[in-house]
Amino acid sequence: DFTYTQNSASNFQFQSTFNNYDHFWNFGDGFTTVSPQPVHQFNSAGTFTVTHVVGDSCYKDVSKTVITVLATQVPENKWSTDMPTIYPNPCKEMFWIKGAEEFKNNAARIEISNLRGAVVYNEIFSEIVNADQLKPGLYFIKLYKTDKCLRVPLLIAR
Repeated sequence: DFTYTQNSASNFQFQSTFNNYDHFWNFGDGFTTVSPQPVHQFNSAGTFTVTHVVGDSCYKDVSKTVITVLATQVPENKWSTDMPTIYPNPCKEMFWIKGAEEFKNNAARIEISNLRGAVVYNEIFSEIVNADQLKPGLYFIKLYKTDKCLRVPLLIAR
């Protein structure tokens, strides 16, 4: 079972009632995560079936709910030509986000997804990110706040 809080027209915080199990969330829009209490930004209006699978080798529970997003408040990649940069990119353990001042102190978040769309990192925005838990490969960084969203590619090389 799970509950959710709607933070804005298209941003939701999900809370699982199970704490000591593995989690898998499918938001019905092509994005998934294994975070126990994810925050998810829907990038388009529509009706989405959110599925939460929780369990371990002995137990499994599946819960679903339908969420209707009437409008999104996050226009994708709508900003001036001053794009933030990721340094170094490729990186090994840590990277810095330069030129993203508008995301500071604005309840902004950073989300890192792998090529399959699974969210592997979701935290409050910080200019310095420790990526040592990520396996080598190509990822996409998504910076978002209530009125803006952008994506930047990131390569992890070890």
